[in-house]
Amino acid sequence: MAFIESQVADTFVDKMRKKKPLVDLVPYASRFYKWFGKVAEVEVTTNNDLKIPVRVGDGAAVSYGDFDQGAAGEGGSPSFKKMLSRPKQIQAISQLSLAGMKHTDTQEKAAENLFTYALSDHAKRMASTFDSLLLSPAGVFATVTTGTTGTSLVVSDVRHFYEGMPLARYASDMNTPRTSASGKAPRVTGVNRLTKTITLNEGFTGGSPVTADLLLLGGLTGAAPSTILSIYDFHQNAATGTVGGLSRGTYDQLRSAKASAGSMLNIMHGYAALFALGQKRPEMVDLQKEAVWIGSAGAFAGNAIDVTQRQQIVFNVKQDEGSGARKPTDYSFNILADGSFVGIPTMLCAHAKDDRIELLIKKNWGKQVTIEPQPIDWGNGGRMFPVIDSVTFTPKYQYLFGNVAEFQIYCVDPGSEAYIDNIALPAGWSALA
Repeated sequence: MAFIESQVADTFVDKMRKKKPLVDLVPYASRFYKWFGKVAEVEVTTNNDLKIPVRVGDGAAVSYGDFDQGAAGEGGSPSFKKMLSRPKQIQAISQLSLAGMKHTDTQEKAAENLFTYALSDHAKRMASTFDSLLLSPAGVFATVTTGTTGTSLVVSDVRHFYEGMPLARYASDMNTPRTSASGKAPRVTGVNRLTKTITLNEGFTGGSPVTADLLLLGGLTGAAPSTILSIYDFHQNAATGTVGGLSRGTYDQLRSAKASAGSMLNIMHGYAALFALGQKRPEMVDLQKEAVWIGSAGAFAGNAIDVTQRQQIVFNVKQDEGSGARKPTDYSFNILADGSFVGIPTMLCAHAKDDRIELLIKKNWGKQVTIEPQPIDWGNGGRMFPVIDSVTFTPKYQYLFGNVAEFQIYCVDPGSEAYIDNIALPAGWSALA
């Protein structure tokens, strides 16, 4: 097979970019990332801190008055503090082998077919990883439940992992990084979704690994590394911790409203969350138009079962009252389809947590962007970089190509949002992969 010049490969990369932007290639596994990109307000900045005004105090002062005597009382207005947001750089690198080319009438067509497939697959993986980050608290994908220094680890949540993924491992306080013997980030070589087991090409042996360690995306170093934030980092009800440098203990308005289920999700949990939010923020927006529930299929499954049962009762009653010729399609319910919960639209997300759902107000969310996802320039405008043999120093039939992005997300008013936690999965759901 003849070696393809990098300049020829570059033309294929540019052609693919013009044909299909990155966001248009994302699959179901990254639908939240795509949705977020459409609704979030984008602030294009440098890679310095962005100061975001966040509401921490209530609005107008309401009291009795005597306007005939000119006594209007003292006014009030919402008070604000500055929350800090700093973007984080993410890179995605792929190694493309020309051995994957199919035989066709011309080498150029065969190469273009391969690059088209490879770039599409690369973009989907990158977007899916972004989706995982936006739905992983503090960038933590999972906790190690079994395994210390070996290459086989049982984890608390297997959905975020894929073969080839580089990992970082930290102690539960995020201050002690675990390291490998080679000094490189161990990579995932296998994922068993039924047993929640991942296999690595080498183990984390340095730093005294223990069970209950945290697994994050590779590339992080040092104590308390900064990560892409998730929606869960803003949705907290406890009067502890900080968000954007502001203390929830000091500013109650940073705490989201919360309802605890303690069982499979049902409609009363939704009303409890809305009641808690109404008590906290009586000036809520039109939730049917401005809000959406975010959660996994597992988290919403209890409500789906409840709705299905109630719809079946309604259908049976109508059958008894009528001729029995009514069709059940009017009452059908797809457990894996978006719908509504307490009158507010829902969106199922592949990487969302199974034990909670989030009520997001679209206008509250923003995205600080320093670099939009774009191909890496390896020098002189080149997008494809040939892999050089370390012994002969000649090009292999392989190329490196990649994308880089730098961004961060933020929420300007966490106190106007809500979540429901402690949701139980239906029996047998945890066995699904």
